[in-house]
Amino acid sequence: MTVGQTMEQMQKQIAILSGEGEDRISWLSNDLIHEILSFVDAKSAVQTSVLSKRWKLVWTTLPYVNFTNYIFLESELHILETRSRFISKFFLRRNILSNLLKVNFEFDHVVEQLLFPQYMFEAMFNNARDIKFETSASGFKLDSCIYSMNSPSLHKLTLRPIQGELSTTGCWNLPALTTLNLAAQPDHRILLPELHLLCLPALRTLVLEGLQLPDPISLPALTTLHLTNCILPQNSWDFPALLTLRLDAVSFPESRFFSALVNLKSLILFFRENITEECLISCPQLENLEIISPVRTTTYHSGNIIVLAHHIRNFTSVGFFPIMFGVSELENVNIKLRGSNGDEPLASLEEFKLYYTRVVYMFPGLSNAKILTLDSATVQALSAVSKLLVQVPSPFYQLNHVKVPQGHKDSSISADLKRYLLGRSPEATIVTKLPQYNSASMSCQRFQRQLPGNLATPVAEPKNDRASSSRASGETGLWKGHEVNSEFLSLLDCIEKKYPETFDPFTTNSKKLCTMKLNMLCTIVKDYTRTLMTEVDIEMIAEYRAQFANLQRSFNVKWLVNHLNCVEQFQIVHLLPDKLDAVDSFIANGSIGDHLFSGF
Repeated sequence: MTVGQTMEQMQKQIAILSGEGEDRISWLSNDLIHEILSFVDAKSAVQTSVLSKRWKLVWTTLPYVNFTNYIFLESELHILETRSRFISKFFLRRNILSNLLKVNFEFDHVVEQLLFPQYMFEAMFNNARDIKFETSASGFKLDSCIYSMNSPSLHKLTLRPIQGELSTTGCWNLPALTTLNLAAQPDHRILLPELHLLCLPALRTLVLEGLQLPDPISLPALTTLHLTNCILPQNSWDFPALLTLRLDAVSFPESRFFSALVNLKSLILFFRENITEECLISCPQLENLEIISPVRTTTYHSGNIIVLAHHIRNFTSVGFFPIMFGVSELENVNIKLRGSNGDEPLASLEEFKLYYTRVVYMFPGLSNAKILTLDSATVQALSAVSKLLVQVPSPFYQLNHVKVPQGHKDSSISADLKRYLLGRSPEATIVTKLPQYNSASMSCQRFQRQLPGNLATPVAEPKNDRASSSRASGETGLWKGHEVNSEFLSLLDCIEKKYPETFDPFTTNSKKLCTMKLNMLCTIVKDYTRTLMTEVDIEMIAEYRAQFANLQRSFNVKWLVNHLNCVEQFQIVHLLPDKLDAVDSFIANGSIGDHLFSGF
């Protein structure tokens, strides 16, 4: 749309609003007029001054100003002089007392590079809070205006792209800057000197693309960091306040990189290529994780992603890849495939069969999920290989709901796929809309112990021979008032110390039978903890599962069942430590942790 067409439409609107000679345009507030003009370029905004007296000076107090390629119709030879003169006059005649919230420069002519320092100075001199420079030309040179980067009011700065090397002697003096967005030219890597960041004490959000980060670097106030195609430093960063991190097309860092981010809450990883190495994500406070990985490739992912984050609750994936969660309370898992918007054709059955092994290697690592959400493409992909999936055990044992899109009701999902998803969670349901409930109350109900009614009877009564809370002193071979094999005394003490709930439901009228059950518990646990991972197979897991089910009649051995589930996951993905106790480090607090079996 040309400037003439824009003016004509505005005049028509004024005629409509004016009615029979009534100047209804004057009813509009300045704020509303400013909002309208924020959608047009600066020259069109200035030209509205001829519409009526009410509009004559409105443009001089605009809080949002756009300078774009489309404000001038002259030949390219005159663009430099004309645009420079216009921008200078615009800022000269602008009401300096009015707030300038945002200035947006968008050009595609190389000549604009020469005007970049002037534009930057004009915007900062007018105390702009948000400045954006974006060009499709070769980029902006920062060295020419590095010392003019001095503004007490600038809060947000966007420069895309920048070209050439950045000076290592200058410093951007921007004490109020909270957001910095820098992008280098495509296929270029520019070193970002540490000096450029030293005078940014208020920086909260940093978005970088195609830059090499300084090493080392410390940004104590930074809360959000987005990196695309950047080179990470070798040393750990000092980001004590960082809450959100996105890494896109960045080489996976060493595990110490994540462990140093002590307050990180959300992490997004975008792998542009297949995962070929083992990736360890160890973040003490991580709650949300999203991983995007290539899907439409025929090569197999040889790497595993291991997540050690005790507080993680939400995981989203785009694509299938091996992953293992060392957590006990993974609330929400959201699985997506690219091209799930319905417009892109679905992959063929043969392509889905290639995904089959990825599913087998990925889903066991998500076995603790409570709510599993699948997009339409994922449901169809799993349905296409459902007869293959039933050949392996169902990986989910704590599911409450499987959420599928509208159109994929329970009745439309094959029995084989249901068996794979719900086989070990018999109370779980397939829904298209999750029930409304308070997550805190759901969590409380899930952990509330259902104690047998006869536990209300005092322990001291002779016919309720329940294990007491301390060992009777001076009794050799006794544990909690029961004679057990002496070799089991330390084992029982260790179980009570780490998992006291084991003995909550333990009660019997026969003291002899009680002793036999305690000895049986210790025999099975001792045998289990001495098993080598290299000896574990499907049959052995099934045998232990049956033994633990038998123990569950007298003891609360959910901690053993959870451990066995984790062992099964390791066995499926062929990630085999030497001993079962090595599994402990992969299971978070609240399940099996702190090397459960050490010292037995």
